[in-house]
Amino acid sequence: MNIRHELSASCTVFVDSPARQLSRGQGYVNFDRSNVVVRVSSKGYRSQPHRVPLSVHFVNRGLNTYAVDGRSIVLDENHYLIQNLDQHSENELSSDIESEGMVVGFLPGFAEQILHATTTPADRLLDQPMSQRPQQVQFFNRIFHHDDIVSPVLFRIRDGLASGIATHGWLEEQNYDLLERLLRAHRGIAREIETLPAMRVSTRTEYFVRLGRARDFIESNLSDPVTLRDIADAACMAPCHFLRLFKQAFGETPQRYLSRRRIERAMILLRQTDTSVTEICLSVGFQSLGSFSWLFRKRTGQSPQQYRELGRQLM
Repeated sequence: MNIRHELSASCTVFVDSPARQLSRGQGYVNFDRSNVVVRVSSKGYRSQPHRVPLSVHFVNRGLNTYAVDGRSIVLDENHYLIQNLDQHSENELSSDIESEGMVVGFLPGFAEQILHATTTPADRLLDQPMSQRPQQVQFFNRIFHHDDIVSPVLFRIRDGLASGIATHGWLEEQNYDLLERLLRAHRGIAREIETLPAMRVSTRTEYFVRLGRARDFIESNLSDPVTLRDIADAACMAPCHFLRLFKQAFGETPQRYLSRRRIERAMILLRQTDTSVTEICLSVGFQSLGSFSWLFRKRTGQSPQQYRELGRQLM
């Protein structure tokens, strides 16, 4: 049976099992008996509010804006987003350019099965290959910068599906690998949390969650004037306390992070659109073309126009 299913002109679904049922309604895909990869290519696509499966979201082009449990999150090609089972969500692809977003969605229980297999001693797995009372898997619900653990599998899935080499068995193996790596990355986050200053583990974890929400707030407001108090408010923390913890957790101040991400967003727009440099400068939150161009050259070694021209020569 075919691994690829065209549900509409803009929505393609890939399944890792021949036994499946698929439907699309109100902008999102319903599925059972198979993990899926959903690819949506559109300009101005929008879904209705819905409950999501455990899923990983990333974009190949453009921007994808999510409303997740009352929070706004903007995803670009530099990041991926994890959503947990039964979270409330809706999303919208950029209306400025032709955008492409991808979602890897997992069946309920799939993550728990892999957690059991990777944490249970080998001799016990022989006697009890499937857990009778699986531990529920919950990931930190936030965006993550593309890394060398999870992202290689996301890109492998994207490229394998685009090339047409993928089969049910191949995609199933990629899904197992992806979830195992997600669990490994999650354990790495636990080590990051240990570096935060607090006696109690629960307090350090709460710090990490709030700081992550603040960073997501920055990502969602790159085009707007943002103050330290605005960002600290998103974390429900006092500005002085927040500033110290943000720098300790992420290695740079909120303002440096904001400036760097604005430049990185401008790099995407220069590559993917014909929008003028001045318009891009304003759209990523800079008020002065001179300061934007200076910071851009400092980061890339090129002016914005030179960066655009060189990128097009390499395409």
